[in-house]
Amino acid sequence: PHIIKRIDTAGHHIGTHSYYHQLAYEQTEDEYRKDLSDSIKILSDLTGKTIDAYRAPGFSIKESNLWAFDVLAEEGIKYDSSVFPANRAHGGLPQFTTDQPCKIVTKKGYEIIELPMNTASLLGQKFVFSGGGYFRLLPEWYLKKLFQSQGYVMTYFHPRDFDAGQPMIPGLSRFRKYKSYVGIDKCAYKLSYILHQTDFTSINTAELLKTIDTKIRL
Repeated sequence: PHIIKRIDTAGHHIGTHSYYHQLAYEQTEDEYRKDLSDSIKILSDLTGKTIDAYRAPGFSIKESNLWAFDVLAEEGIKYDSSVFPANRAHGGLPQFTTDQPCKIVTKKGYEIIELPMNTASLLGQKFVFSGGGYFRLLPEWYLKKLFQSQGYVMTYFHPRDFDAGQPMIPGLSRFRKYKSYVGIDKCAYKLSYILHQTDFTSINTAELLKTIDTKIRL
C-alpha cells in the first residue's frame, strides 16, 4: 500500500491491473466484475481518487470475452489499455483494426477510450517492442529508433522485468526460460535510457486523447 501512495503522491495517474491478476478469459462475467470492483475499491481507498483506467492481466481480453468491455464501462473505467493487436501466446486481439488510440463502442453501446499497444513490423510480422520480451531483447539504439519513429507509444512493464535476482520458475521449457528471463539484467538501464530520450505523459493529461475520432464497434 505505501508504494501505491508514493506513486500517487509523485503525481502519476493510478489505474488498475486487476486484484488477483487472473486471465480475464478464464473467468465468468461475475468473477471478472468482482475482481475488478475489488481492485478499484482498494486503490480508491488508498489514493482517495477515482480509479478510471485499466489493463487486463496478460492482455487477456480476446474475441471470446469482449463482454469485458461492457463490465469495464459499468464499473467506471474510462481508459483501457488491454488491446494487444498482434499475435500473442495467450490473449491478444490480432484482428483489431488499429494500434492507435481510438474509442471502443461496446456490445451494449458504451464508449471507452482504448489505448492499444502500438506495433512495429519486421519481415512482415507485427510485434510490440515497448515492453516485455522484445524490450528486454532489443539493443538500446534500435529501441530508441522505434520509440522515436512513432507519434504514439504505449508501454508495459512489470516489477519482475527489472529484478535480475529473482528466482527462476522451475520446470520451464528452454524456450519459455529464454522468453521470460532474457535481458532482465539490462532492462532497468534500457528504460532509464529511453526515459531520457523520449517524453512521456499520463493518459489522463494526454493532449492526444482530445483528437480521437476513430471508433471501433465490437
